[in-house]
Amino acid sequence: MKSYKTTGLIIKRTNFSEADRILTVFTRDHGKIKVLAKGVRRITSKRGGNVELLNLAEITLHEGKNFDLLTEAQVINSFPDLRTNLNTIGLCYHLCEIVDGLCPEREVYLKIFNELIKLLSILNSQPVTRNSQTISIFETFILRELGFYPKDKDLPLDKIDPILEELLEKKLKSKSFLRKIV
Repeated sequence: MKSYKTTGLIIKRTNFSEADRILTVFTRDHGKIKVLAKGVRRITSKRGGNVELLNLAEITLHEGKNFDLLTEAQVINSFPDLRTNLNTIGLCYHLCEIVDGLCPEREVYLKIFNELIKLLSILNSQPVTRNSQTISIFETFILRELGFYPKDKDLPLDKIDPILEELLEKKLKSKSFLRKIV
């Protein structure tokens, strides 16, 4: 077993056991990975705050049998202003749901990673107003980048949701929330 270090964005988290958490991390070098973060739910945990949703962090992992184990985490950017606007945080959760649903594990998508980080940085400095086109632009980009839609054809806005939901084989949870606030 070996240890390795990577940069990643926490896109999903699930409580596990009494004090642990399973994190889905979209990394620059290893793609989407699932990580077991032992003890991060304890009040005394020094890593807990570093592995919150939407944190970009430098993480050190130890290869495990089922999950890689988180041994260290240092926040690079927590995007603090994202959490101050309900529309913006809803949009960010939607972006994470799309990345988590469409990107297979352990497949590196550097363009998608960079575009997602760039988009979060923009949203962090410019909160979303009602009817932002940010959702459609990213959805179209990821569908084309992953090869689900031709790059040379226009993608009508009313076709994006059905395509995404067909690919994911489920309704988008965050989309119903966004309809209420946008």
